[in-house]
Amino acid sequence: MSNVDVARVLVDLADLLEIQGANPFRVRAHRSGARTIETLAEPIAGLVEDPERSPEELSGIGKDLSEKIISIVLTGKLDQLDELREQVPAGVVAMLRIPGLGPKKVGVLFKDLGLESLDALEAAATEGAIAELKGFGAKTEQMILEGIGLARHGSTRTWLSTARVAVDRIVEDLSKLDSVTRVSLAGSSRRLKETVGDLDVLATVSEGVSSSDVMAALAGHELVDEVLAQGETKQRVRLLEREGGGLELDLRVVPEASYGAAMQYFTGSKEHNIVVRRRAQERGLKVNEYGVFSETDEDGPAVAGRTEEDVYQAVGLPWIPPELREDRGEFEMAESGRLPELVTVEDIRGDL
Repeated sequence: MSNVDVARVLVDLADLLEIQGANPFRVRAHRSGARTIETLAEPIAGLVEDPERSPEELSGIGKDLSEKIISIVLTGKLDQLDELREQVPAGVVAMLRIPGLGPKKVGVLFKDLGLESLDALEAAATEGAIAELKGFGAKTEQMILEGIGLARHGSTRTWLSTARVAVDRIVEDLSKLDSVTRVSLAGSSRRLKETVGDLDVLATVSEGVSSSDVMAALAGHELVDEVLAQGETKQRVRLLEREGGGLELDLRVVPEASYGAAMQYFTGSKEHNIVVRRRAQERGLKVNEYGVFSETDEDGPAVAGRTEEDVYQAVGLPWIPPELREDRGEFEMAESGRLPELVTVEDIRGDL
């Protein structure tokens, strides 16, 4: 099995454990282990098959998780995962495909309302039962109704190589608009993850120009299947299945002064951004997609935000390449001046 396949099993296990309300530390350990395996620079299968090595040598992998990884590699399955799948109906797991609906909320819908299918979920949302649940509300209920169609459409995780062909073409076409000053890819695609579940694009427009021009261009693009939602500064579309794997793409039009902060925020990863926010708090600052601000004067001007370099500098760090932003040691390397020089296309001398 590939590293991505092994990591997927661990993520599925973590999702089911969280739906059942398992210990958060236990859930987090499985997600952390999945990230470790997915970003491993060597095949995990080779490590497992080496009698002198063990997954326990990897950061954050203990004995219990190591045994599960070995089982996945050698047998292609995990008994614990099979048992949990018998306890949690497939229709409940399908709810995870609704954008913005995570395992914890799905667990509440399953345990408190007894919902076991997308049809039952839709009926409950239509009747207003979900809005009454603690921690949900009318906004979440509406989000569920809007996302059920996508969940029924099925999983839309796509290989990076397929996704980039489509999104790079879209970015290039949008950059040709007279009203657009900058447009760039963000999200997991910018971090060059092997597979992606959605796409993020950020754009800035000329001063005094509305975002309607760039949104109209995206809506009418030949690779776009349909517009799912649109506001003043954000638009969500679904790409054609044959060209973009049916992926959803979020376009955000941001102010020039917030471009760097938005790029840093929406590039992720979630784990990386948590550490960035913590470092900001330690310095009396607050960082979000709009910029870096003083915690004592949130209504005051931004301390940084125009460029990513400014954002990282505000939290005491040099700029960190997107490919490293996984909270897998990049902060320690950045602080000690040991960030690696990444391989670029220009470095390649041949393809054997």
